[in-house]
Amino acid sequence: MTYNDLYQSWMARTSPSTTKTRMTRTTMKYLARALDCDDWSKVKVMTLQQALVLLDAAMATKDLRSQSRSNYRNYLRHIYRFAADEGIDMTGGDDKHLWPSMPENNGSLRRTVVAYDRFVKWAIGRGHWPGTIRAGDLVDWAFDEKMRANLHWRKDYERLTDAWQILFEHDGLQPMVFASLPAKLNKAYALSIDMWPSHLRIEWQRMCRDASAPLRKGGMRPWRSITKQHYEKSLSKFLGWLRIDQPGRDLTADTWASLLTADECQAFVNWLVIRSGNGYVNPSHTAFLRTVRGFHRFLLNSGNDTVEMFNELTKRCEVQERDKAVRMVPYPVLEQAFEDLVKKVMMAMRVGKQSNDDRVRLAQQQIDVIIFGLLVTRALRGANIWGIQIGTNLITSEHQYNLRFCSSEMKGHRKFEISCPDELTPIIKDYIRHGYKALTGRVACDGDILLVNRRGKPFDRSSFSSKVPRMSRRLIGKPINAHLYRHIVATHAAQQWKLTPTELAAFLCHRSPLTCMKYYEVTNPTLAAGRVDDFRRNQLVSPNRIVHR
Repeated sequence: MTYNDLYQSWMARTSPSTTKTRMTRTTMKYLARALDCDDWSKVKVMTLQQALVLLDAAMATKDLRSQSRSNYRNYLRHIYRFAADEGIDMTGGDDKHLWPSMPENNGSLRRTVVAYDRFVKWAIGRGHWPGTIRAGDLVDWAFDEKMRANLHWRKDYERLTDAWQILFEHDGLQPMVFASLPAKLNKAYALSIDMWPSHLRIEWQRMCRDASAPLRKGGMRPWRSITKQHYEKSLSKFLGWLRIDQPGRDLTADTWASLLTADECQAFVNWLVIRSGNGYVNPSHTAFLRTVRGFHRFLLNSGNDTVEMFNELTKRCEVQERDKAVRMVPYPVLEQAFEDLVKKVMMAMRVGKQSNDDRVRLAQQQIDVIIFGLLVTRALRGANIWGIQIGTNLITSEHQYNLRFCSSEMKGHRKFEISCPDELTPIIKDYIRHGYKALTGRVACDGDILLVNRRGKPFDRSSFSSKVPRMSRRLIGKPINAHLYRHIVATHAAQQWKLTPTELAAFLCHRSPLTCMKYYEVTNPTLAAGRVDDFRRNQLVSPNRIVHR
């Protein structure tokens, strides 16, 4: 049976409107396009699951609004519902050219079915079919999922393996040998501490005992265990890279001072950039250079020349990091997206009576605008945002809210207090009164975590880190993390708003204004002199005389 036969039966027995028939024909055209067929009337009927997957794959190649996509799916479901009411067989033919659908009630997890459906859409969009697919194509799909900001792309690749095995057992697909994905960078080459040469391990233990100040932070206190583990992991990566890059090198003849040279650390950072597939420096790479600079300064007793080399190397990487953030998303784009989101939420808050689902949906939107607003207007660190407690960190003062953090909650170990933007005041107030109860089922009290997920549970580091890129992709088209927001805001504040280093350091809660210097434009003496002369010509030149333009 073809779709033309089904369409004619549906037309004869239901007498649909002109609009409905036209939209149904358009839906069939999309379905045929997914099968690379020009005439939809000759396409054989298939199961609803297969048809929906093919329809989504065809619509993915067109610039359609989400409402239009939903309408086309509903028209397809209508005609299948008619077939079920009339007793028409829609189980599909034996055409092996089609991707089979997952069998029902097979015990597989829902995420396994979702991963297989995503793969089928991808395969159809690129012209891959069961008879032409290769193991390398499956790896390409996994990498495309990674580029689409799918944080579970490795797990989805394993789920696709399970789905393929299930379909093979049901004679739906041919056997396939799945290629292994490249291991994670921190596991592919890192040399664990129990594999370090004994003298390096002894020297590291001495460094840990002698350390009296956290690197880059100042202050005299012993290392925390999490700090020690972080630096130990960084050194494990460095030694693993050195073993791969220079296999003939005898590590037993080196000390940490001779291993951690500026040239070798630069080569290590370059290798990390190439391995990650990005053309820019990751913030974690510059953090590694700052760590090594701290080793040389505090623990290896290196001379000023060595420390200065790392200072210059870190500055160059931080400038690349700053420029990368500005290239990705200019600050005016963030500001415009924030204004649009505030208007949307304020309009939704003005609606009178709402159902419970509407209140839950509004509460989720309020959480998004609170997170996005604090990132865009206050450049807070992610750990401070998802850990905000009502009454402890969020303080009410007259007509606005303030954010107050004690020294133990801040990365720089300094007390920090800042006001919330005025745009967020009515939204936060309404969320605490109504939205929090809609999500958690109870009234908000002092000491409760302000931001919760759709299940009413507080965010943790992992869930918040995955939420921000997803939210950013939806609002500004780029999946950027919370740390990059700080770079974008700081660069704009330094170069466009002309905040002084001390003002910017206070705004970002940095211990030293020198930390902010990477956000200021590098100029030369001639340009600096020109700006001074311009200022002198156009501003006050004496207490009693004003020079007009």
